[in-house]
Amino acid sequence: GALINLSKPVRDEYGDLWLPTTCGFLILEKGGGTRLLGPAQGLPLTWTRTLFKDRECNLWLVGSGLVKLKGKGHLTIHQEDAQLPQGLVWSLLRTKSGELLAGTSDGVGRLGAKGWSTVPGTTGFGAYALLEEKDGSILLASAPKGVFRLARGSISKPLPLPVADPRVNALAQDTQGRTWLGTALKGAVPLDPKEAALAMVPGDWQLPAINVSCFASDAAGGLWAATLQGLFVLEGGRWRRFG
Repeated sequence: GALINLSKPVRDEYGDLWLPTTCGFLILEKGGGTRLLGPAQGLPLTWTRTLFKDRECNLWLVGSGLVKLKGKGHLTIHQEDAQLPQGLVWSLLRTKSGELLAGTSDGVGRLGAKGWSTVPGTTGFGAYALLEEKDGSILLASAPKGVFRLARGSISKPLPLPVADPRVNALAQDTQGRTWLGTALKGAVPLDPKEAALAMVPGDWQLPAINVSCFASDAAGGLWAATLQGLFVLEGGRWRRFG
């Protein structure tokens, strides 16, 4: 059977909920039914990681490649022949200026009027997560190399991290403007060391480690972390675990 990946689900324009799995997308229909969109149904992705809904309500499907799902079932396949840096895609980001960035296993791709190009300096970086900061610069998490900042067409040196392990799987910014790192061992950790008191402490739940896969925010301002050790939410400055 299909294993659901720990990634943020997306609701389409019809109210159906899309969940990425190891066999395609599991779609929970608004009316109560379920269906799978995978290779057997014509989707050219052998596994999926996440998805993104653009302003025109088109769905961008991310995994072993990048596919844009248009209305009436039409697909646009973005692969290496379209100058995407590498076929394995980990993350997508639509910036405030409208630019579309794709984090791949071999750099960050930028979609322009003439197609895809590689952001200078990012070749060789596995871009597992991308986040736009308030000043417009882009954070790039590239495990195991660390976290970097993209600005004005260049990439910074590795940023100093509040944890020794540079394996960062996810990035998020909460309603207070704090930037969060989803780490492979230490859970969710603020990038700013001055906010260290808010970090997850695996020992609080008698856990040797907490591996964060993705973040999501709710309408009330809560920050959620999906991990291999369960679901956590930050409320009132404290992390709470479900289950």
